[in-house]
Amino acid sequence: MVTELATNTLRYTAGGGTLHLWAAGGSLICQVNDAGHLTGPLAGRRPAPPDQPGGRGLLLTHQLCDLVETFSAPGETAIRVHLHR
Repeated sequence: MVTELATNTLRYTAGGGTLHLWAAGGSLICQVNDAGHLTGPLAGRRPAPPDQPGGRGLLLTHQLCDLVETFSAPGETAIRVHLHR
């Protein structure tokens, strides 16, 4: 899941990003910040068309994590994922 988020940052943004990991209340939390912008309100919640190359990393992240929080505005995106014990 962290690999998928980092890969998206490297693939879809020019400036790279930052990765933060911490534990809180029995959960492992990972946040990736970058300069990208998600334009679809359901990004990662709908499967990509079968003939589309790529576009499955965020969907996979939603399927593997207990909670995915997405904050996006022009020029900045933060995706925070929670993995509970």
